[in-house]
Amino acid sequence: MTPPVGTFMAGYAAREGPAIGVLDDLFIRTLYIGFGDKEWIISSLDLTGIDEDLYKDVTKSIEDDLGIPSENVILSATHTHSGPDTRFYFSDPDDFLLEFIKRQILSSVKLAYQDKDNGRIGFIKSLIDKVSVNRRRPFEGLIDPDFHTIYFKRENKNPILLNIFSCHPTVLGHINRYFSADFPGVLNKYVEKWEGILSMFVAGAAGDINPYTPMITINGKYKRGKTTHKQVEWMGKILAAEAIKNYLLSEKYGSEIKELNSISYITQLRSQISPDIIDEIDRISILKQELANAIKLGDKSREQKIRFELWKLRRIKRLYEIHGSNRVNVHVTILYGGDLAIVFLPGEILVEVGLKIKFLSPFKNTVVVGYSNGYIGYVALSQTYDLHGYETTFPATVLMRGEGEKLVESVLKTLYKIS
Repeated sequence: MTPPVGTFMAGYAAREGPAIGVLDDLFIRTLYIGFGDKEWIISSLDLTGIDEDLYKDVTKSIEDDLGIPSENVILSATHTHSGPDTRFYFSDPDDFLLEFIKRQILSSVKLAYQDKDNGRIGFIKSLIDKVSVNRRRPFEGLIDPDFHTIYFKRENKNPILLNIFSCHPTVLGHINRYFSADFPGVLNKYVEKWEGILSMFVAGAAGDINPYTPMITINGKYKRGKTTHKQVEWMGKILAAEAIKNYLLSEKYGSEIKELNSISYITQLRSQISPDIIDEIDRISILKQELANAIKLGDKSREQKIRFELWKLRRIKRLYEIHGSNRVNVHVTILYGGDLAIVFLPGEILVEVGLKIKFLSPFKNTVVVGYSNGYIGYVALSQTYDLHGYETTFPATVLMRGEGEKLVESVLKTLYKIS
């Protein structure tokens, strides 16, 4: 699903210009699951995020074409920061790009649907540290070292692994202007190359968790340094080895899933986006002209400030167009069976939110996946707002203080209901 060079990229307001090349191709990897008379689709996309509008459009097409209920379709972004800008926080809307992505998703779904085979489903969990760090509070803040592998061992075709780990795919920084899936792409590539197993990746509660590669320096503050694709390979290979290890150990230590169900619902959370704020959106056209002037004059400092202001206004505009003012819609899907529950949430879930759900869940093995079925920005607990920082500053988060706890409460209530 790699778009044409020259397409604007997502991930960093400080990035200066569109893509000028491709480091590695972007993919949509789709898994079809049939269990009894129930069917599901899980698609992992090498994008920063998925707007609810795109999610609704795609899931309706899948339901119309294949008869799979839209609530049983999960679209999850790997959250690479070196993919195309499909939510238009960093560039103007691009109808061609949206149509291209939609068609690629539908094509991937149809191919997965045609690739059905009988088999067994199971899961295994391991711990992996030393590759991720809490960027808000390095070495002091929480991380989630759990590496989950959901395996699908098919009778006549290659096995499939769905790997879940809580870490931002941001080895490559804003200086990079080449498309790349970042470490999830390398993970998938080497699982398939080394073991002949089909591989997918979705991100866990990774809102404040960054890679900790050899080029990263921490002197009270997280600093990326001059990262290269070599660092992407370093991290991706480590995680690929972990995925393969889990798959091989699953023969002895894996937990088989004998039944599978799901529940999907929409809840609402209070938003800081008010009608008064919307009036500021008119400044976008003015800022675009000021940006062009700053670039022409070579005023880098002014250019960066304007880019950040444009990002803020475009983000507010887009979230308002989708959710309106004062409230955001939160699409929650839980896939569960036996001791396992996978909670798919939209937006960037801070690790503290994911861990609270995991520790208080009635399911022995609970996995929280972010960046799925829409986007609502960062989700944090109340005490995190006191620490300030990017993740709890409007409009990185648009949620009112206390709404993170409400989301946790809603998810836990549902988990107990279905357990």
